[in-house]
Amino acid sequence: MALPETVLPAFVVGWLLGAGLGGVGLVWLMGRARFDARQIAIVFGALTMAVLVGSKLLYLAESWRGWSSGAQPLGSAILSPHMRIPGGIALAVLVGPWIARAIGVAFLTYADMVTPAAGLLIAGIRVGCFLEGCCFGTRSALPWAVRFAPGTDAHNWQVGAGMIHPGAGWSEPVHALQIYFGLVGVVLFVVLAARQRRVRFAGEILLLFGVGYFWSTWLLEFLRALPHPLTQSLTLVAALAASTALLAARRRTPLQ
Repeated sequence: MALPETVLPAFVVGWLLGAGLGGVGLVWLMGRARFDARQIAIVFGALTMAVLVGSKLLYLAESWRGWSSGAQPLGSAILSPHMRIPGGIALAVLVGPWIARAIGVAFLTYADMVTPAAGLLIAGIRVGCFLEGCCFGTRSALPWAVRFAPGTDAHNWQVGAGMIHPGAGWSEPVHALQIYFGLVGVVLFVVLAARQRRVRFAGEILLLFGVGYFWSTWLLEFLRALPHPLTQSLTLVAALAASTALLAARRRTPLQ
């Protein structure tokens, strides 16, 4: 799988699709909560910037040995398409209180309202990962395993690892890890958007997203052909923190 060179780079397509899908979800969620266009625009712009910056910062942190030693210039690392989406999600949560203040609502109310849209954002971005052939999984004999064309990260890596000949038309079949991540995002959007009408306490949607997203990401990282150790460690910490907070909040909140 790969996009022709005459169109936009696949990672750009993915981020544009993610912004589009996430934006549609955000407009729908905030619209049914009776927020106006100005408030929606503020949230969309701030979250888009936070996700982009946070994703890039986590990549830079994970690849610091390369650019700090001069093996990869820092400017090249910053301008590269490589990102770590969990970093973007984390930064979006951290700047949430300021965004909520800008639109005049309490932070947890704001977080519960907009959080499901993150699932669609993730799904769109992962389409770009699939077209780029990056974020690929380990070899697999499952019926839905996929092969990637020459020029993709998956194909290039398998050539370098001696798994396939440089002239091979396709890579060895691998887990479609990008699609797994994207499907998790869609499920999170559907489940959490439905759950919004039945929340037991403020912040429940945010914590449910944290539990679902960070645990699934941590588990799926084990299928990645090129591990991201820092990302996986941080997602485990975030998953444990979200789970602990959710259990504590539910114990304090009586069933209705």
